[in-house]
Amino acid sequence: MRLKFFYTLDFEAEIVEGTLDPQTARQLIVWFTEATRRYEFKDRPYLQHARFTSYYKLKKLLKVVEEVENYIKDQCLERTQVTILDAGCGFGIYASALASLGYSVKGVDIWEEGIRVAKEKAKGFWNVEFEVAEAKEYLESSGQHFNIVLALDVLEHMRAPFEFCKTAYRALRSPGLFLVIVPDGLGEVELFAESFCRRFHKSSPRNPHIQRFTLGTIRRMLIEVGFDY
Repeated sequence: MRLKFFYTLDFEAEIVEGTLDPQTARQLIVWFTEATRRYEFKDRPYLQHARFTSYYKLKKLLKVVEEVENYIKDQCLERTQVTILDAGCGFGIYASALASLGYSVKGVDIWEEGIRVAKEKAKGFWNVEFEVAEAKEYLESSGQHFNIVLALDVLEHMRAPFEFCKTAYRALRSPGLFLVIVPDGLGEVELFAESFCRRFHKSSPRNPHIQRFTLGTIRRMLIEVGFDY
């Protein structure tokens, strides 16, 4: 099985459009419009699914789409032939963007509000579904198999990431792609995340990350599961 993983340094919060005051929403729309005129973001309509988020999220979305597109080219597949699981999908930014390109996507998350928003944003798409479910339990109970499993900024929230990765490995069709993004566990943001949360996230003052990965530990864990690096 192919493995791709990426280290990130940022700590960010996704924003729900309906929770913003009108002035802030207008400012974000202006920023997004300017950002998508830049060469790196230009002519990519799927970025509309990440309008209310950060520059780093846009960069991650570009990278995820690039890796998925490279995978289907390598495997000589059409987009409509490819099934994707977005584990811990949150508001469904990645899932909806990939669905807009023609992929069949299933998004699962234990966060009910996130799934509600994801469903609302994905209205009109026939090829994306969202469900409130824990990712490992969903894979075990459904028995479904996927060409690609996404675990994007998710493993650091899990109490047993190794067990989830083993389950994801078994759920992938061969040759499948397991695409992972984790924050730098030794980066300044992670090391000072709790003070950051206390200052900027009054409603959730504790660092939600219960795992810290280094480049070495994430690589060893995923290779031990069985993925080809």
